[in-house]
Amino acid sequence: LNNLYTIVDKDGNRIRFRMNYAQHVVYAASLQHPRLIILKSRQQGISTFWLISFLDDAMVMTDINVGLMAQGKSEASTLLKRTKLAWDEFDDSIKNFLSMRLQRDNTEEVGFSNGATLFIRTSFRSATLQRLHISEYGKIAKATPERAKETKTGTLQAIRPGNTVVIESTAEGDNDFKAMWMQAEEAVAQGKQLAGKDFLPVFLSWLDDPDCASSSPEEASL
Repeated sequence: LNNLYTIVDKDGNRIRFRMNYAQHVVYAASLQHPRLIILKSRQQGISTFWLISFLDDAMVMTDINVGLMAQGKSEASTLLKRTKLAWDEFDDSIKNFLSMRLQRDNTEEVGFSNGATLFIRTSFRSATLQRLHISEYGKIAKATPERAKETKTGTLQAIRPGNTVVIESTAEGDNDFKAMWMQAEEAVAQGKQLAGKDFLPVFLSWLDDPDCASSSPEEASL
């Protein structure tokens, strides 16, 4: 992942993707359990990591269906733009070696010649997916509880245990994301063995984010 893909950094520069601290933590957790629920501070690059990771899966796994679920149309458009950039900047020699071609390219999906498809949407209804990332689920659950319920009772249940599912969000009050986080945290605290459809909690504090560190003294503000 750290050698093949291009992203746009926070300063608007096209750079080679390299995992940061938070992304390494998340990647390590995914090796322990395939379903993660991530409570995080802002701008830690978690959506970018899973976009690149799932695109990498799509490049080498035939007929895989990947779902990238965004909070709204604007966020979905951004994910789509990032996906197309990573593909467009992918080295042609590797595309030729893998015999990979882009076959579908519209506002909701990117499909490849090996049958793999990345679906980028604000909602999934009874979709058959092998990978799923839900960005800012707390905001979704707060703004549209019915949409969150549909995702939980429909889309999540349709994904077979063992396939990767990632739900991430900043905290957004008392909603379904909070309930799922508390349930996952309690299971781990009690030492329960996680079943295939259980979630492993991952907490990414802003205190652990190098971008939040400053070498200059700052006065606290109320």
